[in-house]
Amino acid sequence: MFCGEREAQVNVSPQDPTSQHVMGLLQEAADLMRQDRLPEGIERAQEALSLAESARADVLTALAQFQLADLYRYIPRSLDAFQLLTQAVSTFRRANHPRLPRAIAVQGLILGDLGDHTAALDLYREALSYFTAFPEHADRTQEAFCYGALGVACTHLGEFDQAEAAYLRAMTVYEEAGNWVTVCHLWNNIVIVRTRALARDQAHGLPTGHLIEQAEAYLHRAEDLNARLVQSAFVTAVLCNSWGDLYALTGAYDLAVPQIQQALTIYRGLQLPRGEVDALTNLGEVELKQGQVEEAIGSFLQAQELVAHHELRDHERKLVELQAQAYEASGQFEQALAYQKRLHTMTFDLQQRETQKKLQRLAVQAEIERVQREAQQVRQQNEALSAQNHALQEKSQTLDRLAHQDALTGLANRRAFEEWEAGLPTPLRPNFALAVVDIDHFKRVNDTFSHAVGDDVLKQVAGLLRSGVREGDLVARFGGEEFVVVFQDLASSGLEERAEQLRARVEAHLWREMHAGLQVTISVGVAAAYEGATVQALFEQADGRLYVAKRGGRNRVVWN
Repeated sequence: MFCGEREAQVNVSPQDPTSQHVMGLLQEAADLMRQDRLPEGIERAQEALSLAESARADVLTALAQFQLADLYRYIPRSLDAFQLLTQAVSTFRRANHPRLPRAIAVQGLILGDLGDHTAALDLYREALSYFTAFPEHADRTQEAFCYGALGVACTHLGEFDQAEAAYLRAMTVYEEAGNWVTVCHLWNNIVIVRTRALARDQAHGLPTGHLIEQAEAYLHRAEDLNARLVQSAFVTAVLCNSWGDLYALTGAYDLAVPQIQQALTIYRGLQLPRGEVDALTNLGEVELKQGQVEEAIGSFLQAQELVAHHELRDHERKLVELQAQAYEASGQFEQALAYQKRLHTMTFDLQQRETQKKLQRLAVQAEIERVQREAQQVRQQNEALSAQNHALQEKSQTLDRLAHQDALTGLANRRAFEEWEAGLPTPLRPNFALAVVDIDHFKRVNDTFSHAVGDDVLKQVAGLLRSGVREGDLVARFGGEEFVVVFQDLASSGLEERAEQLRARVEAHLWREMHAGLQVTISVGVAAAYEGATVQALFEQADGRLYVAKRGGRNRVVWN
């Protein structure tokens, strides 16, 4: 279990009283979450969400949705959490908000809770790619969080070396920040990796002494940190559970049982059913190995009730397998056979459930987007009504804008560019640069996915280019799939990097959300001003370099 998200802080400084109140409530919710007081934290987050929604503050609402979803994950109310995060991610994406990668990573954690670790892994990698695509939003703490989540998925998928590397990379950042709760959890996660590697090596008859020694050392280190700097009951519980796992694997059952029972007591006190199921399953497994079959069956039945009540599907398969073994050991062969049959059919059933959950998530996201579109249409209609007194003036302005604006993308058109060019001083100012951008294989997009999708691609690329330049720079659509970007104050030494950032933004965009199988890239030719240069000369130079980029394989920048 990766629990670094329990340390979430709210780092926003709003000015108006409502925003200050909402952010104060969210900070209280985060603090209560860190203190393992989940019900109180949920109350604060729900109050914050209600206030933010009443104020119609989109980003503030998304922050409240994110905090509430993070709390719901532990009750657990996984589907409710996922729905809230879907809305928050949509808002963060539109606003290019720096909380976006963390929200995507928590979505991945929820998918992992639901047993879909492969899909979770994809989300963690998407979250990490954000920091490459948008270096201006680099945040080491958020990046560390994403690496911690990545370690969870790799552990479940048996990629132990990658998991440990991800955890260690995250731990470096959290140690520097003094976030000792998360450091304790990361040490425990590495112990889990070592314990699973130990079980694997035992099964293959390989030496395991070094793994046992390392796991014990890491647990002692985490216990020491918890005792000195953290004093968290939740941390104590997860460490006890890990001690129980380790003792059980080495055959020290008399030492394993009290550790697991202590963890179980703490989880019950904190009202964390997922932890209860972990502890009960581990306890039943140890009791079964000790020959205490009836006691093991009792532990498994308690765990089964919690799994059914809270829909903890990721625990179900192991539990059913252990129940089959317990009933067989007790001589109740009819019950054992029933569980064996259930085990054999479970893979198919699980696939069906996961498919349904994916469809539900898609349906929820589609419904959210529909409601948002309708709300936007209502706002636009209200704005149009309130502007009727200025109809004649607006009409004149609209006609002038249409004459200078590309109707599809909203960018400046070629006429606007040429008029702007005519007003430039001669000679051109230093640090003036120009890029010609062309969408790769655009005809193939139209032919394969339809012209409607092609239009959407043009609009999306236009938006990515426009949001990727500074105020004062110019982005224009020259025609077809060709765009021009003008950098008005950019040294030639930074030109290639800036153009590469634009190319990377387009490549990293989630085109598959627009249409399955869609992927879009751009080629870019750039040219920087030189003594005596004209805009036309720079355009011809950049256009020639664009064709070099095309001939060189596309999806690249050529600047010299």
